[in-house]
Amino acid sequence: METEILRKVQQNDLGWRNKDKGPGSTSRTTQDGRETNPKRQKRSSPGNSQQNSNITSSDVQMLVKQELRMLQKQVCAKDYTLCRPGPKGSQGRRGRQGTRGKRGSPGKPGPYGPPGKHGPVGAKGAKGIKGDIGKTGDLGPKGPSGPQGVKGTKGEQGQSLLLPSLLERPVGKTVNETQTAMLKCAADGNPEPSVTWYKMNSSLPAGRHVVESSGSLIVKDVKAEDDGVYTCKAQSLLGQVNASAKLTVQCKLYWLLNSQ
Repeated sequence: METEILRKVQQNDLGWRNKDKGPGSTSRTTQDGRETNPKRQKRSSPGNSQQNSNITSSDVQMLVKQELRMLQKQVCAKDYTLCRPGPKGSQGRRGRQGTRGKRGSPGKPGPYGPPGKHGPVGAKGAKGIKGDIGKTGDLGPKGPSGPQGVKGTKGEQGQSLLLPSLLERPVGKTVNETQTAMLKCAADGNPEPSVTWYKMNSSLPAGRHVVESSGSLIVKDVKAEDDGVYTCKAQSLLGQVNASAKLTVQCKLYWLLNSQ
């Protein structure tokens, strides 16, 4: 090992000497350190020679250290000779899994994803309480007039207004007691007048008289007190008209005497 180191140092030392002589030098140095074809060199200042010697010594020391590091890995422990690298061995077994490291800090949140689909419609809830009636809104603007409607057919001519009048006046009549008496009275007018009956200085027989729709008065089961003057009155908004007739009632004694 020592011999190898010395050989490499001598080779590098020769290189450094040739470098220090500069480009103008033509002398050569053999392996034993002797120069061939020496020529006159340029004079150099004391500062330059000292700087060259310093550079050379430091370079040599660095070179020796590098060679020692390289040779140390190649020296065999058995006989201290240099060993050449052998063929690459097979890959060893995989080692055991190491302990789990510490949990790292949480990363930054990613971007928001797209919105999901709408879920199904839920069941209809119970009807809420009816709220208070709101305030009446402002009256809206008047809308446009609609199209004119179709003209209707002409109606029939109406009847003229007529004052009440009696178409049939009552006529005096004589009846026997317990018989039925009828006094006729018919009225006309537009509007149609209503017909009512009165008895002069008395009232109509209660429960025994009827006024028909035609206007006639019927008195049933005539009695002596039913004798008198009866008046028929037709009345409407335009006025009234009346007429009277005498009802004569013969008692039993009178008509028995007359029959003999």
